[in-house]
Amino acid sequence: EYSHLGNHEEALKRFEEVRVMRLEILGAKHVSYATSIHFIGVEHGHLGHPKESLELLQEAASLRLELLKSKHPDYLTTLFELSLAHRRLDHNDESFRLMQEVHTSRLEVLGSSHPDTRKAADTLKNWS
Repeated sequence: EYSHLGNHEEALKRFEEVRVMRLEILGAKHVSYATSIHFIGVEHGHLGHPKESLELLQEAASLRLELLKSKHPDYLTTLFELSLAHRRLDHNDESFRLMQEVHTSRLEVLGSSHPDTRKAADTLKNWS
């Protein structure tokens, strides 16, 4: 994976290609299409494009909420990334509110010992 290797430009290019194919084949109201939007938003964050990241992650969150509902781990992952995107733009109140929502929901759905729950808890602790 290009992203894990630090090649975010190439990762973004590949995720865009996949997004186009998923849109053509599956349509805009499909979980896989929402996943593509999510990863494109994450890559924009890595590349220092916080506004683009925020917009894409908002779109992905909206789609995932509609398709998966509010307690689904994939929706919560997008909400986590959306919180980080808000933080990059110094929207600290919204960022903190979203991270609290992620943490509370992950506690309920995944339990306190799950790595994703711990990650949200650690992030909140670092922001306090």
